[in-house]
Amino acid sequence: MLATGAQRIAFDDWVDAMREWHREIDVAPDPEVVLSTKFSDTAGTEIGFGRYAGERRWESVAEIPQPEIKDELLRLIVWQGDSEVRAVEQARQLLDSAPSEHDRRRLVRHMSEETRHGWQMAYLLVTHFGDEGRRAARELLERRATRGEALLEMFNVTLNWVDVFSWHNWGDRVGKYQLTMFAGCGFAPFARSIAPMLQEEGFHLVIGYQGMQRIAAAGRVPVEIHQRYINRMLAICYDAFGSEVSSRAQKVYDWGLKAPWSGGKVDPPRANERARAAFIEGGCLISGNSTRRRSSLASWPSSIAPISARPPPRRRPRPTRARSGATSTPATSSRTSTRAGGRNRSPCATPR
Repeated sequence: MLATGAQRIAFDDWVDAMREWHREIDVAPDPEVVLSTKFSDTAGTEIGFGRYAGERRWESVAEIPQPEIKDELLRLIVWQGDSEVRAVEQARQLLDSAPSEHDRRRLVRHMSEETRHGWQMAYLLVTHFGDEGRRAARELLERRATRGEALLEMFNVTLNWVDVFSWHNWGDRVGKYQLTMFAGCGFAPFARSIAPMLQEEGFHLVIGYQGMQRIAAAGRVPVEIHQRYINRMLAICYDAFGSEVSSRAQKVYDWGLKAPWSGGKVDPPRANERARAAFIEGGCLISGNSTRRRSSLASWPSSIAPISARPPPRRRPRPTRARSGATSTPATSSRTSTRAGGRNRSPCATPR
């Protein structure tokens, strides 16, 4: 609930701007998806990691102990919100060419739920971060994925109806990992926002997984070409986790903003690599690979990925940004993905 009349007015203004954004990009939300804020009541009351472990979670920005932590928290929420809003613009380019009414309805629901997630992040910005947050929330609606302005380069990628299912299966799975770690955030309103978002993201994974199965079962797309699309998406997703060793990952752990991936020894500077390894292992499991090998996805069953889908070689960061773009038959090489030094990573995964 908004605390003051000024905040209520400011968020109402944002909602009006959001509806204008929908009109501009020609999106009609799914009437079954309610655009509103949702908070979980199951999040714990204590911070579970970092230097503030055991202390009560912060209910307001004023309770955050250091301005640097507040600034980083703002940045994390902005990047999360931008990924949600840009995902809508990215998907909109496919809506008019949906191969079936079933696919079109599913895409509309996906776009509506991503809009709600952007709404949730804008609510946090407007409610808790004053003029700076209101400005950031407004800018969420001013950037465009169609102009290559997404903060995460992976949302500047142009998709088609072959690789979009791989995108949902893998790209939204990256989002699942990131959101799960944000659920441990020391800022209580952000932490309580996560569970409803994760529940909705589950449907997006279903869109991807079932779509990949349908393409394979139909047999109309050659296996080699389908594999290339899968490889391209996997390369982009691997890069999105960030550098193997990251000073920013260390900071957001120390400051209680992003929990480490569960299980095993905690090694904060290598949190990105640990999450990426879990992502790869999870890919093996959902694809029926009982060996659970971390280094390769080569033994996936023919119904999903009949050829090798190995992780791309590690790359050193480059000072310039690369853009990704879909082609009718992308190369098997991972060169179509953004390089490790580009914008295709989360803010807490930025190298030193």
